[in-house]
Formats: sequence, structure tokens, C-alpha cells
Amino acid sequence: MGGNLSAIRYLIEEKSIYIIVIYTMISILMMDNYDYLHRDDLLDAAYAHLSLPLLIIVLVSYIVIFQSTRTTLDNLKVAFIFLLAWWFLVFASQGYVLVINAGMGYQSQFMIEGEVVSKRTYRPSRGNNGKDVYRICISRSNGEGELCFNVHRYEYKNLEVGDVYSKAWTEGSLGIIYR
Repeated sequence: MGGNLSAIRYLIEEKSIYIIVIYTMISILMMDNYDYLHRDDLLDAAYAHLSLPLLIIVLVSYIVIFQSTRTTLDNLKVAFIFLLAWWFLVFASQGYVLVINAGMGYQSQFMIEGEVVSKRTYRPSRGNNGKDVYRICISRSNGEGELCFNVHRYEYKNLEVGDVYSKAWTEGSLGIIYR
């Protein structure tokens, strides 16, 4: 048991930043595989489904490394750092949520249709590999108001304000709409 504990302690103390970076990079790569409607849904699902397991992992890591051998102030500082790590890991889990949403459970078709009311192109200051983002807003034909989302370049070029957008997307097992 002592050997396993020291190996775990070594991993957490010396390699945790690499593990977190790899975890985050994989999540980002998974997010690039899907178009989805609402980013807030991803974050809500990440907190709802992954916050407790990640909190347990962070707490166990904290207990393994810091067994009250330091002063109370040091323990509070380290606890705060571990709490930030937990929050970051949950935030960085959005790509995993998309994979779970699309790959497990019941999937249903979700029609998005309405009149295009605006279009815009922008280049994000970070991310998206320096590529432009193509965004349209539609007035939902079912009276549910305006909906804005990103589309592929070829869709953007073929749509004009006043045209009708009508595409089938998928609602996944976690309620996140994607394609």
C-alpha cells in the first residue's frame, strides 16, 4: 500500500499540471467535433454530471499530498488552489460532456427552422485556430423567439437575410442540441 500511495503522491505533486493540460487539450479537441446551440447547456451539464466525481478526485489528491503537516494558513492556501483546480477541471470538461451527450442514451431529431434575420462573421481573439466564425440569427417559425448560432462557411455563404433556415439537428441524452 505504501508504494502505491507514494506513486500516486508523486503523480499528483510532480505531474498534475501535465495531466490537467492533457485533460483540457483532449476536451478542446472533442469540442471541435460538434456544433452545438447553447454553450451554457454544456457548462450546466458539466457541473451537474461531473462536478461531484471531480471533487472527489481533487479531495483525495489533497488528502494524499497534504496530511496536515503544514500550518493552518498553508493548508488553507493549498486547499484554495485545489478548489480552483476543481473548478477549472469542471469547466474544462465540456468536451467530455458533448461526447457523453452524443454517444450515450436516447437521441432525438430536433428541427431548427425560421427566417434568417441577421448574419455576421467574426474572428475570435483566442481559439478557433485563427479561423472566422459564421453566425446567423433566425426568428423561429414556431414563435419561440430569436435563436443565434454558428453555421458552416458554406451554409453562411448560401443564406441571405430573409431566407428560411431549416435543418435537422440532434438532441442528445443530456438535452444538448448538436450536429
